[in-house]
Amino acid sequence: MRAESATVSAHRDSGRLFAADGTLSFVLEQGAGETVLCLHGVPASSFLYRKVLVELAGQRLHGVAFDLPGLGLAARPEAFDYSWSGHLRREGASARRS
Repeated sequence: MRAESATVSAHRDSGRLFAADGTLSFVLEQGAGETVLCLHGVPASSFLYRKVLVELAGQRLHGVAFDLPGLGLAARPEAFDYSWSGHLRREGASARRS
């Protein structure tokens, strides 16, 4: 197993884990004000938005980016509906809980 890079460690340390719809995920948040939800595609992760969230915070916005199941720092459950409909149901639960 490879050692985790300093960049990935810093990313992990800047966010937090949370559970939504029975699945453990990872979220980054910065700023205050109206919330802007940043959703990544496949394959990608919340890491994609780390600099965008800083810019949003500078505009007095609350930026939120979380990892989709199976990607980034999120859990990779076997019994998960990885279709786009399944992701949509789960991301709705994530947005309410994060």
